[in-house]
Amino acid sequence: MAEYELDEKDILILNALEKHGAKKSTGELEDLLNIPARTIRYRLSKMKENDILLSPYAMTYERKLGLGEHILILNQTTPSTLKLDRLIKKMPPFYWFSPTYGKYNGYVVHSVYALSQPGANEEIAAQMKNHGLVSDYHLFDLTDFHVKPVDFTHYCHEEKWTWEWSRWPEIIDDFLQDEEFKPPITESPRRVDFDAKDLKLLRSLRRNADMTLKELGQNLSLSETQVNRRIDRLENEGVIKGYKCVIGEFGNDLLVSCFIQLQRPYDPILGCFYELPFPLYLMMQSPTEFCIRFGLPMEEAKDFLTAFDKLRPHLRSFFFQTQHAPSLVPKYRAYDLYDEEDEDWQSVTAKCIEIIQEFADDG
Repeated sequence: MAEYELDEKDILILNALEKHGAKKSTGELEDLLNIPARTIRYRLSKMKENDILLSPYAMTYERKLGLGEHILILNQTTPSTLKLDRLIKKMPPFYWFSPTYGKYNGYVVHSVYALSQPGANEEIAAQMKNHGLVSDYHLFDLTDFHVKPVDFTHYCHEEKWTWEWSRWPEIIDDFLQDEEFKPPITESPRRVDFDAKDLKLLRSLRRNADMTLKELGQNLSLSETQVNRRIDRLENEGVIKGYKCVIGEFGNDLLVSCFIQLQRPYDPILGCFYELPFPLYLMMQSPTEFCIRFGLPMEEAKDFLTAFDKLRPHLRSFFFQTQHAPSLVPKYRAYDLYDEEDEDWQSVTAKCIEIIQEFADDG
């Protein structure tokens, strides 16, 4: 964590950016917070200088473009420990990975696939197992997701997070009285029309949503009006879900993925996770199957597990995976799978199997 000490105004600004979106202007933040715009500009500048606040990015929903995503958990074999890391970086559909420990010990990977070829990642994982690179694997089909805003009111510079885990059992009891908890996610999204320029625009906004319309237009050979029209359309169609700031470390040095199966669709149990103040991603496979990924301080892991005992009787099944030092591949290359000539996503399964064979033969 940087030396800069966050105070109450900084916390208010961070909370507003989390709740209302990272693209809010200083004028809009002034209206929301009743803090002068010049003060907000100064605070934002200081937080950026100290790596507390980094460039915002667009949260994109590629399933609406015909591109699905799996969370692939690989249980590595002892001889493949170093080889698996290098293999993951070579695989065209893999874009995020991390060492993981839990039910499976090895790596957790996010991998894209064309919806027209739903068995692609299953085939890739099976080939890795057949060649002795992994001993087992688990696939989670990520059909939709929601990013919960961080609640910085439970954070202070001196004590870090002030969340009391003793509150969670009471919160769970309250949520159990509800009929259901329906997060803002979609079970069967409608595919939308797009072209190669849309993908290039999305790639830029994923990297840095602070780029101006002029800069984006120069990259795309489009006018600012044309760029703005495309962004509006992608937002309205739900391809761009919103904009989020990349926020520096706040003592959340343990990343936990909790894979749960509910006893009924949208069980209100889901809601109790939303009461946690920490960064949290809710990922859905079906209305009864979710992966909840959140960061928390390492020293609070035991408190979380103790509080989680209250949930166990209300879940059909569950398992945990911890992630350590997650990494992106050198660039977000999912859009490279788009064939402009065919105007569709190309299959890279054969290429992946070829890479797996090369790594297996390499000894």
